[in-house]
Amino acid sequence: MGKIRHLTNRTIETLKDEGVKSLAKKTKNYVYLRAKGQKMFAVKDVLFINGCTLPHPTRYRVDHQIEQLESSGLSADKIFYEQLNLDKIKYYRAFVFYRCPITDTIKEFIKVAKSYNKVIFYDIDDLVFDKKYTDTIKYVKQMNKADKALYDDGVKRMGETLKLCDYAITTTEPLAHELKPYVKEVFVNRNVASEEMTHKMEDLSEGQKCKILLAGLILEEREVLVLDEPSRNLSPLSNPELRRMLKEYKGCILAVSHDRMFIDEVADTVYELDPTGLHKIV
Repeated sequence: MGKIRHLTNRTIETLKDEGVKSLAKKTKNYVYLRAKGQKMFAVKDVLFINGCTLPHPTRYRVDHQIEQLESSGLSADKIFYEQLNLDKIKYYRAFVFYRCPITDTIKEFIKVAKSYNKVIFYDIDDLVFDKKYTDTIKYVKQMNKADKALYDDGVKRMGETLKLCDYAITTTEPLAHELKPYVKEVFVNRNVASEEMTHKMEDLSEGQKCKILLAGLILEEREVLVLDEPSRNLSPLSNPELRRMLKEYKGCILAVSHDRMFIDEVADTVYELDPTGLHKIV
């Protein structure tokens, strides 16, 4: 009974969202595969296609929005735009392109997806999709001719992808106002903190607590830092960043450490404490 209810709900959703033609194709495919004893592939709600290589914008505009959707009971995945292929169209109901420049694959992807009544969004959190905006930026004006041509090409290609989409998503009302001439409707979804960023301090690991406390001390511009085994609870990926930060620190650091790499890279003066007393090494 539950299976019949599920199929009925899926049929209604497909008819409403994708039309009679798509429903007929899916029904034919379903009957064919069932007759051969094959299982149907799982369809998810949204695929985010990420065109940004920077970690922080990706976290806010892709990862956090996926968390929002999942908290509302929807399913979502992400993929880098250069890995996109037409086969993905059949696995998702809607697609969100984040800061993606146009490519032949993206152009064909959007065309085919629309033929199946899939919904296409373009997400962008700035105005880097039209030269009339980017030409007013100070550092863009200072570019040499070759760099400016390359930059303008990227702006043009992002604008082309935007214009092919049904809707746009952005972070503020002013940005939404500027986007309205390019798509039929614009939605505002402000940057939010992910679930990971809202954990209580006591729920964090020792390494996470260490990172937060060190960042706070450095941002407060304390003149002296007293640290006890600062690298002890950090991962192999975090330790190089810790050493870099402390090497650039302008104040005085008094640290106790058994980490030879930390001592060699950070310390200017080294003392060793043994049963006979305190001895200067370097």
